[in-house]
Amino acid sequence: MTIFFQAMAFICFPAIFLWAEKRVKIIALLGTVIICYGMGLLIGNLPFIPLDTDFSKTMTEASVPLAIPLLLFNVDLKAWFHLAPKTLLAFLCSIISVSFATIVSGIIFQGKLPELWKVAGMLTGVFVGGTPNMSAIGMALDVKQEIFVLLSASDLIVCGVYFFIILSVGQKALLLFLPRYNSKQNVGIYNSSDSKSLSLGGKILDGTYSILLAAVIMAISIGLSYLLFKQISVPFFLMVLTTLAVLASFYPPIRTLKTSYLLGQYILFIFCISIGSMASISMIAHAGINFILFTLTVLIISILLNFFLAFIAKIDADTALITHIAAIYGPAFIGPVADSMKNKDIVVSGITTGLVGYAVGNYVGLAVSYFLRMYF
Repeated sequence: MTIFFQAMAFICFPAIFLWAEKRVKIIALLGTVIICYGMGLLIGNLPFIPLDTDFSKTMTEASVPLAIPLLLFNVDLKAWFHLAPKTLLAFLCSIISVSFATIVSGIIFQGKLPELWKVAGMLTGVFVGGTPNMSAIGMALDVKQEIFVLLSASDLIVCGVYFFIILSVGQKALLLFLPRYNSKQNVGIYNSSDSKSLSLGGKILDGTYSILLAAVIMAISIGLSYLLFKQISVPFFLMVLTTLAVLASFYPPIRTLKTSYLLGQYILFIFCISIGSMASISMIAHAGINFILFTLTVLIISILLNFFLAFIAKIDADTALITHIAAIYGPAFIGPVADSMKNKDIVVSGITTGLVGYAVGNYVGLAVSYFLRMYF
């Protein structure tokens, strides 16, 4: 496959899946993230399709810094703190649970995984925020590409199975020991990036403004890195990038951009198909078992601790579950879970919480990494 056709595949398939997500039930159920990973895995492992792995790597490295600002522009962080106390507390429980679970699992698996302190930070990032955070932390810590691929595959396998468990019995199981949802306690403040109200010209203008703004933030972050370190210090670059994107979201004209989140999602899906194309099924089969076990251990410990803390704090089942999903999976998975709970009221605060997870995931993940580095 020439670079041109490879680029077209990486660009076009996510666009097709994003279009089909609202029209094809199975794609909506599985999620475009999983579909894009799977398509990338298929493309990368078909023997008659030769891929340029350097180009795939370039696509993964370029997409994340651009996606992060676009995903964060719609966050109303100031208003988020006015959410019902139980929602804020539930999200804090998720962060604490994931951080604790990763640290404990890191100690348990010491010596069983390469660069474990880095792997732990990446997994914390993806379980607090999402795939952009995993990639950003991996870039910041200079993680080897094969380690990132193995961890991504493990996350996909373990969390894919868990997601279907959540859809089928999640709410029913939590109602055995958590109170029922009270609609009066929920407040929604997410600034929807629905672009349907815009004309075609408006969408193009809004999207161009969003991309240019994200590019400016990237340029400033790179410039500050060169100014202070005479080179791109990836940890510094990504922290500045995240911080500037969050600060930009405080400006209403930026926060109310209609297309920025959709563009960020689309670029994230390009990342997913690119990284999937770099995964060798044989490599995952032979070297990935410990990564899968580590991911599973972190997930199980975080689930048990999270819902135990929710029980102590008397958080209702729906709020505990939607904030848990927002942290583990991100905003894209809120809709299907809300449908399974038959609770549309909670969608907006779930999406908002997921976006805030993107904002804090890099900080929490790097903090866990450096803590474990001191331990090891």
